[in-house]
Amino acid sequence: MSELHDVMDMLAVELPHAREVSEFQDLEDVIYALEDTLGPGVHLLSLDDGGADGLPPHQRRLFEAIVYIQGTWHLLSDIAFDGFYSVFYNDTGAQIDLCRAALKRSDAELSDLFEQAYALLAPQLGIVPEDNVVTRRQGESPYDLVDRDTLMRIEQMENAIEARRMEIFERAIALYRNARQDG
Repeated sequence: MSELHDVMDMLAVELPHAREVSEFQDLEDVIYALEDTLGPGVHLLSLDDGGADGLPPHQRRLFEAIVYIQGTWHLLSDIAFDGFYSVFYNDTGAQIDLCRAALKRSDAELSDLFEQAYALLAPQLGIVPEDNVVTRRQGESPYDLVDRDTLMRIEQMENAIEARRMEIFERAIALYRNARQDG
């Protein structure tokens, strides 16, 4: 049995039941339960060493639901607090890559927007896995590191993501409820 399988067994016990998650505020309880079980900042996708494909169907659905919830929650929280651009200067390259991977496997439209932003910003910001732009370029405003046209394009992408916010939360709830009703 893989470590991921053991983690999924633990999550099946620790996470709220499907009936307890019916609105987007309830997703916060799921996020807190994930942090309590996995540890703060640990993304379930980072624990997948290829074992997700071998999970039983009910665990696989829960795995995919959690990956979607963690990826979109992180993204939408960052947008709500500091804007879409902040994801690329506040997060490490490794954190950005986890978000990219989560979106790629779960939401093609969001993934496409994220990849477009990444393609624009990575070369200008010099994104690297081990740290974030703010740490590496202390004393410089992130807004001075990219050109105005890029910032305007990122803002347009943010608006497109924001227009889908409730749809994203509703999908997260539906995926979670479906997965938790199985197991």
